Amino acid sequence: MRVAQLTTALATVQHALAWMRWDALARVRTPDGFSHELHHERASQHRALLVEQWRLQQWLPMVAANDSHHSTGAA
Repeated sequence: MRVAQLTTALATVQHALAWMRWDALARVRTPDGFSHELHHERASQHRALLVEQWRLQQWLPMVAANDSHHSTGAA
C-alpha cells in the first residue's frame, strides 16, 4: 500500500471508531440502551477496528519528508 492509501484507510477506521463512541454515548442516554446481543456485537466490531487501526499504523513511515532533522546527541 502507498502512504496515501494507508492514511485514507486509517482515516476511515478512525471515523468508524469515532462513530461507535458517539453511538454508544447516544444509547446510554436512551431508556432502552444496549441489548446484550448488541453489546457483544459492538464489542467485537470495536476490537476488530482497533486491530485494523494498529495494523495500518505499522506500515506508516516513521519520518516524514518535512520533519526537522535534529541530531540526537548529548546536550
